[in-house]
Amino acid sequence: MLTYNGVGVEPDKDKGVEYWKKGVELGQIGCMYIIGGLYMEGTDLPKDVDQGLYLLEKAAANGMPDAHNYLGKVYLQGLHGVPKDETKALQHLKSAADTGDTQAMILLGDYYGGLNTDEGFAEAVRWYEKAADSVPYAMRQAIAASQIVAIGGGVEGWEKVEALSKTAIDRFQRGRFELRDEDLEFAN
Repeated sequence: MLTYNGVGVEPDKDKGVEYWKKGVELGQIGCMYIIGGLYMEGTDLPKDVDQGLYLLEKAAANGMPDAHNYLGKVYLQGLHGVPKDETKALQHLKSAADTGDTQAMILLGDYYGGLNTDEGFAEAVRWYEKAADSVPYAMRQAIAASQIVAIGGGVEGWEKVEALSKTAIDRFQRGRFELRDEDLEFAN
């Protein structure tokens, strides 16, 4: 990583990629994840989705939560030309969530809520609650607000839940850990 990004040394992406490839040969799961992602994206390596999936699946099978999360998104959304596979997507996202991966928990909540059924909403709330238990207080407030809308809003309220969740996640990722009153106006 240091060579690739130039931390303490001159940046050298080619050399960094070669170090990660050597790590793959040595069985280092972090390197499998990185190289697999580079193959999937076609970044600094020729795009090779089959090789990328192989390495990411291998990293996931060896317990890499980030690989499970990445694969869950790939299979859920059909990214990089990979056919959608909800069964594989849910297996990977649940594996990531079981390690405490909050993003996977939120994606699972979004998935189940998007089913537009009472059972789906109940499962969505369960995943949002798990996510809320694993993040700082302000993010828990945002997730709780989403749950309030989901419980009272039924199918019609789901779009509001998604919008609020995206606002909360965006603010959280940018280091703004609060929701403002105007974000919650629609919940009244």
